[in-house]
Amino acid sequence: MFWLFNVFASVGFVVFVNVRGRSSTIHRKFFHLTVSLIYLSGLYCDKDFVWLSGWLMICLFVIVEVLRFFKVPPWEKTLNRSLLAFKDEQDSAVLLTPIFLLLGVFLPLFLSPSDTSPHLYHLAGVAAVGVGDSVAAIVGSKWGRTRWPGKKKTVEGSTAMALAVLMFLLLARPFCSSPRPSCTRIAVVSFVLSAVEALTTNIDNIILPTIGYLLL
Repeated sequence: MFWLFNVFASVGFVVFVNVRGRSSTIHRKFFHLTVSLIYLSGLYCDKDFVWLSGWLMICLFVIVEVLRFFKVPPWEKTLNRSLLAFKDEQDSAVLLTPIFLLLGVFLPLFLSPSDTSPHLYHLAGVAAVGVGDSVAAIVGSKWGRTRWPGKKKTVEGSTAMALAVLMFLLLARPFCSSPRPSCTRIAVVSFVLSAVEALTTNIDNIILPTIGYLLL
């Protein structure tokens, strides 16, 4: 039921944004929230099922994008109307952001599917993309004033990301299996992810979870 709620919430949000005719950074981050909630609930309730679901969702989004890109009737107009409103500045003619979002959140589980219980590194995708990147984008777009040299991203957004990732990982740490990384290591990872996010312009939804997974 919880997964269905998130799916219906996402579909309803797509309809809402299409009625408005445009999306903002905050609107796009809504999907980071729903994907992260689905992943977290599945990771602790049925890890094998959420692993399979992750692959199926990625395959489904690839098929949808192929239908849209190659203008396959009768899907072309409906898919363009639904998806182009969420086009990110990183996207070109091919909309890869939704696929990279799913892959980034689920990547730690794909890399370590055989572990019997969740470890903190399984949460690297949620921490980096679901929490950190979302907070950085929202704070940066709303309150960011000081930009990094030669970048669109702001110091305020990066600072908020580091603190958000740090808080999330510290709160999640007691619920993960041993061995658990030290609080100092978690702090270092949080600031490393924030620095990398500030420097990258493309595919950060893949780069950040990979770095977080390796460091945790």
